Amino acid sequence: MATRPFDFHPPVLNREDPEGIEQGVRQLRPLRSSRSKILWPEDPNCNKYDVDFGYHVPLTLLLSFPRSGNSWIRYFIEAATGIYTGSAYYDELLYRTGFRGESAGWYDGTTIVKKTHSPFHVNANDSVIMLVRNPTRACISHFNFKSSKADDIMKFKDILPEQQFFSKKFHLHANGCPTWWREVASAGLRARRLLPIYYEYLREDPIPKLLLILRFLGIEPDEGRLSCLQKHLDGEYKGNQLTIDPYTHKEKLAFANAINFVNTSLQKRGFDPLPDYSLYRN
Repeated sequence: MATRPFDFHPPVLNREDPEGIEQGVRQLRPLRSSRSKILWPEDPNCNKYDVDFGYHVPLTLLLSFPRSGNSWIRYFIEAATGIYTGSAYYDELLYRTGFRGESAGWYDGTTIVKKTHSPFHVNANDSVIMLVRNPTRACISHFNFKSSKADDIMKFKDILPEQQFFSKKFHLHANGCPTWWREVASAGLRARRLLPIYYEYLREDPIPKLLLILRFLGIEPDEGRLSCLQKHLDGEYKGNQLTIDPYTHKEKLAFANAINFVNTSLQKRGFDPLPDYSLYRN
């Protein structure tokens, strides 16, 4: 069994009992505690909605290759549920910019989902929301994000000079992307409960995909929260969409093989095929 980041197992609610989950996630969450965060403080019609830590929340993984929209979808989930999201890693930048669940332990039951980019954090009995993005675009975005010198929220919006994507450093980075992307998806497909979310469809129409996530989590939608979220969809974490194509023929072939493998595996398990990535420039 894969090693987890923390080694504490609190009691959790029965995943098959939506009423139990509802009580654990919503009714037992403290309202406006000292650790809560107001979601939209400048909006007089929406500033009543906050986010806080939960209590005995069942463990659900939010699995993705880096830069597949993970931080953006965490914003959606926090806004819709009122519960902080957590992570397998402590990212100081994310903590400073509002993701206070970064500080929560893996098994402490206080966050609604736990982000990970590692296939080794996924076990067969897990519940997993898997965010899947075109790996060629995610790989570029990941390199851009890692290479940015910004140390604040602008790191999500920063764009490198174009020539850096044709450098040796970029191609060394790109060489490992297809295998990592395929291994992340393969790990998710081994999970007992799995909800794949395709980033390209999420970007086109976020709320229906968010409703699928809420159903998977066993949470009744809050129409007021969703109405306010509809007004503030971009949030602070939606990155710029890069359209550059710096890949060699060999790199493109490796990505195509990974995409075909994952697409076939998804359909074998009964899920929808991946989007036709040729229709998307970013």
